[in-house]
Amino acid sequence: MRKFLRNTLLNRVSYCSSDFSNDELIKDAVIIAPHPDDETLGCGGLILRKLSRGAKISVIYLTDGSSSHSGYSSRHTLTLIRKQEAINACGILGIIKENIYFLDFPDGLLEKYKSEAREKLSVLLEKLNPPQIFIPSSREFPPDHYISAGITIEARTKAGLQTDVYEY
Repeated sequence: MRKFLRNTLLNRVSYCSSDFSNDELIKDAVIIAPHPDDETLGCGGLILRKLSRGAKISVIYLTDGSSSHSGYSSRHTLTLIRKQEAINACGILGIIKENIYFLDFPDGLLEKYKSEAREKLSVLLEKLNPPQIFIPSSREFPPDHYISAGITIEARTKAGLQTDVYEY
């Protein structure tokens, strides 16, 4: 049974996804991460492949990650820890610090800050003008993930970009 489920899942993933051509891999990209760690968990392999082909990768974190382990530390302490972990993780992947952006909206409350987040993100996207943007799936839970997807699409439009958008 376990082998059947594994093969079914692998077939479904193969059916729903496709590999990027070299022309797509060499394009610069922005990764939108609702929380610190989403860029690595969702796009870590892609980031490595794109960087190995000379693409410039930028990561934009929408929230501060302060709710991830709220029972263990204060929001302020978690924000500092998660930010440093994100910088370290990006460094390990090969992303330079100048290409890492933190918008610092409160983790778990992105819905409340949608308008402000859209404004900040549109300005940043206009400045970066990436040929590709990677966003969390619009069907992904928790809410910060699918809200990030919607905010990014709206910010892209507001910035007047014709950028290709991919969900991870």
